[in-house]
Amino acid sequence: MLTKFSCCMKFSKLFITSFVMFSILSCHQNSNFIQSTYLSCYIDGKYFEPDKGGGLGEYPLTAKLQSNETLLTIRASREVQNVILAVYDTTGVKVLTYQFTNTPYTPQAIYDNNLSVDNYKTDSTNTGIVNIVKIDKENLEVEGTFSFTAYNSVINDTIHVTNGKFKLNYTIH
Repeated sequence: MLTKFSCCMKFSKLFITSFVMFSILSCHQNSNFIQSTYLSCYIDGKYFEPDKGGGLGEYPLTAKLQSNETLLTIRASREVQNVILAVYDTTGVKVLTYQFTNTPYTPQAIYDNNLSVDNYKTDSTNTGIVNIVKIDKENLEVEGTFSFTAYNSVINDTIHVTNGKFKLNYTIH
């Protein structure tokens, strides 16, 4: 009987060990999936990336292709900070480097840090770029880099957003 008992114990240990290893590997695969989409940048030298979970009914990182594929909007949120990139191209958003300005029907970048109307925007003096390096319309993926300088006219302040990069799945609206 002792041998049957020790045989069952060995089997139980093997089963539990296998179950734990499977669980660990499954979690590792899921975390890789989550990290396959991202946006990050530096705002005045401080690292920024969006929250991992949603808040106030919003996802912290969204990308939308709208208006017959002529407008791509990307929004990244962390607490009360928002980085918003809007790329407008009358011929359709494509792999290209776009200049951020603040004139009608051109790409624009916005940084908002307090949920009020006085945010930082690109304009004719404070500009930047977004470089779309990949747009996969079959898999709904967009990838690129960005940097910009934006001005807040209410408080007369400028911020610098540098080393921005993103790889996102987008939705079509």
